[in-house]
Amino acid sequence: MKKLARFLLFLCFCPLLWAFTPDTPGMLEPQSPSVSSSSTRPIYEIQTNVGSIVIELFNDMTPQTVENFTQYVHEAFYDDTQVHQVLPGFIIQAGSYDSNFKAKETHAPIHNEASLSPHHTRGTIAMMRSNDPDSATSEFFINLDNNELFDIPNGYTVFGKVIHGFDVLEKISGLPTCARGPYYDDVPCQPVLIQKVVKVQ
Repeated sequence: MKKLARFLLFLCFCPLLWAFTPDTPGMLEPQSPSVSSSSTRPIYEIQTNVGSIVIELFNDMTPQTVENFTQYVHEAFYDDTQVHQVLPGFIIQAGSYDSNFKAKETHAPIHNEASLSPHHTRGTIAMMRSNDPDSATSEFFINLDNNELFDIPNGYTVFGKVIHGFDVLEKISGLPTCARGPYYDDVPCQPVLIQKVVKVQ
């Protein structure tokens, strides 16, 4: 019952990701999601202080979401932002807090494109939102496992996948975590910073 209660709380109040605790942290293997690559898709590198993660964006499936993400990139919004949630075997979350753990001001929310996006498989990157489907702004998360619980109507838009840097995700997911701020119990004790996000292709 306790586990079910946490799961329901997560679905209702997704910013409070600390409410869900995976039973068994799984090792993240360099396994590609079930979405084929395309030479026409943009490639971006997320440079962190523990290594780089390279992602391919699904501009052919979720164009508005990709445009939103790349706008933040081109404005250097993600420079010196923190990875503010790490749940081993589940997700890594980032994209809204600066290096002082202060929430950054964002653009207006975007339309939900979850109905157009693929499933939440290991290595996919998706937009975080509140209980309003059309509330995503800058915050995103990377799936460390196949997370079917996110594959719900008007759910969480998958807009890309990791193609290199699974070892960096594994390193981040293995770091000790601490409580920080009023909502998060799983912030890396030693800050993990996104130093810069750059276009590769």
